[in-house]
Amino acid sequence: MLLLATAEPLFSQTKNPELLHWEALISRQLSYPKEARMAKKEGLVVISLATDSDSNLIEIKLVKNGGKHFDDQSLKAVENVRDLWTDNMIADRKPGEIYLLVFNYFFLQEGSTKQDQINSAMNLIQKGKPEKALKIAERMVSDNPYDATGLQLRSQIYRQLGQEEAATTDLIAYQEIQCKVLTQIDIKVYQMVSTQSVSGTIRY
Repeated sequence: MLLLATAEPLFSQTKNPELLHWEALISRQLSYPKEARMAKKEGLVVISLATDSDSNLIEIKLVKNGGKHFDDQSLKAVENVRDLWTDNMIADRKPGEIYLLVFNYFFLQEGSTKQDQINSAMNLIQKGKPEKALKIAERMVSDNPYDATGLQLRSQIYRQLGQEEAATTDLIAYQEIQCKVLTQIDIKVYQMVSTQSVSGTIRY
C-alpha cells in the first residue's frame, strides 16, 4: 500500500489573486498527520474568520472540530499567515461578516474522486436511474456538507425527480455556502495498491 498526500484548494477559479496566494501559502503548510494516517482517521475542520467593517481580519476561531492533529495543523497554518491578510482578499464580498475556511482530511481510493462521483451520477441520470444518482449526491453531502458541489448536484437530481421543495432548499444552501466559504482545502491521502511506483503531483 503506497500513499501520496496532496493539499488542494477548491473554489479557486473566481477568486482574486491575493486570496489565491494566501490560500496557497496555507496549503503548502499542510500534510496528512502521520498519527491520523496510521490510524486511518479522517477529519473535517472548519475555521471562521471574523472581519470588521473595513474588511480587516479580527478573529480566527475553530468552529468545527475534526480531531486534535487535524485541528492543530489547520489552525497553525492559518495563524502563520494571519499577518499577510489584506482587505483586498474579500473585495468582492461584504465586510464585517464571518467567513469560513474548510479543511477536509480524507482517504481517497483510486476512481473515487469528486469528479468520478459526479460522472457516475450523471451517467445514472442519463440511464434513467435518478434515484441511484441521488444516493451518490447524498453521500457527497454527508461526507462534506460544506462542499457546494454536492448540494448543487443533489438539487439538480431532486428537480429531475420532481421534488421542487427539496431542490430549492439545496439550491439556497448551495448559494449560502458559496457566499460564506472562502476556500476549501482537500488534504487527501491516495491509496494505491502497488509495490512498484507512485504517480501523482502536489497541486496548490
